[in-house]
Amino acid sequence: MARLFGLSSILCLMTLPAFALAGYYQAGTTSGLSVSVTGGGGTSLTPGNGSITGAAGGGGGSGKASGTISTTFTWVRNTIYGGEADPNDNPPDTVIVVENCNTSATASAYGYSGGPSTSANNGLGTNTVNTTTPIYQTLPYPPYQIQIGETSSSVCNGSRAQIVAGGQTVTVNDDIVSGSAASSSGPFGTGVTYSVSVTPVILTVNGTVNDDGTLYGEVGRLHSGTLSAGAPGTTLGLFSWSVGGSDAFSTYEHDTVGLVTYLSSATLTSASPAWHWRRAASETVSVSATVYFNGSSIGSVYESKDVDVEAPTPVWSGITASGLSRDFYWGLASNGNASCVSPGGDPVGMYYSFGGTKCPHFPNGTLFNAQLVDAYWYYDGTLWDRWSSTNGAYYLDTSYPYDLTYPTYDPTILKTPSTTTDEDTPNYGGNQPGAVQVTTSFQTNLMYRSSDPSEQDVTLYFQTWFWNGSSTTSPPPSSPTSGSGGALTYQPQWDNVFSG
Repeated sequence: MARLFGLSSILCLMTLPAFALAGYYQAGTTSGLSVSVTGGGGTSLTPGNGSITGAAGGGGGSGKASGTISTTFTWVRNTIYGGEADPNDNPPDTVIVVENCNTSATASAYGYSGGPSTSANNGLGTNTVNTTTPIYQTLPYPPYQIQIGETSSSVCNGSRAQIVAGGQTVTVNDDIVSGSAASSSGPFGTGVTYSVSVTPVILTVNGTVNDDGTLYGEVGRLHSGTLSAGAPGTTLGLFSWSVGGSDAFSTYEHDTVGLVTYLSSATLTSASPAWHWRRAASETVSVSATVYFNGSSIGSVYESKDVDVEAPTPVWSGITASGLSRDFYWGLASNGNASCVSPGGDPVGMYYSFGGTKCPHFPNGTLFNAQLVDAYWYYDGTLWDRWSSTNGAYYLDTSYPYDLTYPTYDPTILKTPSTTTDEDTPNYGGNQPGAVQVTTSFQTNLMYRSSDPSEQDVTLYFQTWFWNGSSTTSPPPSSPTSGSGGALTYQPQWDNVFSG
C-alpha cells in the first residue's frame, strides 16, 4: 500500500556549542570592625576580601571589638576570545548570602575589687552562651580550697543564610557585631572572626545554544533543566517546574504502536526534569524551589529563562493525483460482476516532494515521511478471495510494495536517507478476474528527527489523500483525490500496524 517513514533528506551545518553562566562574585575588602583597649593591653585587626578578624586584650582594663561589618561583592563576567569580558554573561537575579561570625569574650577578676564582665553578639541572631566559673586556691588543710576570684565568658558563634537580589554589586552588612571584656584585677580579651560569601542562583536549560544572549532550542532534541545554588550549607528542594505545557513531551513510542507520553507531575517536581519540545515557539522555562540552610527553610527562589525553539520550515509540494497506470484495468465481466485485473506493474497513486529550511543553530536534522492509513479492501476472485481492513481506525502503513521489513520505523534505516522525492501507490491488483472494492484514507506526515542521540521524532506537516473505488461502479474512479493539508505539531499515533 504506502511507504512508511520513507526516504529522507539530511540537513547539515555545524552545531554551535552551548554557553553556561561562568561569571562569579569577587569580594571587596571587608571593613567596619573596630577594636580598642583601655588599661594595659593591645589590639589587632586583619581585614581581608570577604573576611575580617579583630581582637583586644590585656590585664586590668577593658577591651572591645564592635561595628557594622560590610562587604561589597562585584560581578566578574566570564572572558571570551582575547580575554574580553563576555557581554552576555550578566549577573544573576538572585543570590544566597552566607555569613559566619564567631564572637567571644573572657575576663578574670581576683579579690574583692569587683567581678569581671563580658558580652558577645555576632549580629546574626545566634544565642549567646554566658558562663561564670569560680577560681579556687588550693589549701593543705580544710576546707582545702577557697575561692579567690571568678572567670566570666561569653560566646556567640553561628552562621546565617539569606536570599537576596543579585545585581552588578551586592553589599552585605552585619550590623550589630559586638564583643567586650573588662576586669580591674585580671586578664581580659575579646575577639571577632567573620567571613561572608555570595553564591548566584543559576537556572540552566541544557541542550540549548546561547547566541548573543538568546537561548535557542530544537524540536525533538532532549532538553533538561537544572537549578543550582551551591552556597555552603544549603540545599534545594520542593521543586516546581514549568517547561511549555502541552508543547513539551517525554517520549514518543513508534513501533507496533505510536504513543506520546507527556510530562508527569513527578517529573515536573524533580530536581532536574528532561523533556522534548514538539513545535517551534517561544517557550519559557521556569522553576521555583525551597532553599534549606543546615536543614531549615530560609525561603524560596524563582528563576526563569526564555528559549526560542527552532524547527525546519517545511516545504511540501503536495500530492499530485497521477491516475492509474496502464497495468490496472477495470470493468471486465466475470460471473455477471464487474471485475478488475492487474497482470503486473505498480500503478502510481500519487507523487510528492518535500524539503525544508534548516534550523539555524541545529542544522543536522533529518526529514522523512510517516504514513497512516484507514483502509478497507476486498477482492472477490474466481479462484480465491482476499481482503484486509483497519476496522475504521488509522494504522501505521507498512504494506507492500514498499517496505518488506516489519516494522519499518527503524531508526537505523532512517539514518541513511537517499532522496526527497517519492511516489506512493495502493496496490490491490490480482492475477485473476474478480470484483474489487477499495476504500482508503491516508495521512502522510512530514517528520523531523534531530541529530541529538536522545531525540524524539516530531511532525512538521501533513497531507491527507484518498484512493477509493469499486469494480461494480461504471465508470470507476480513475485517480486518487487530495484532501486537506497543513502544518502539524503533534505526532501521529496508532495502536496497530497495517501490512496490507
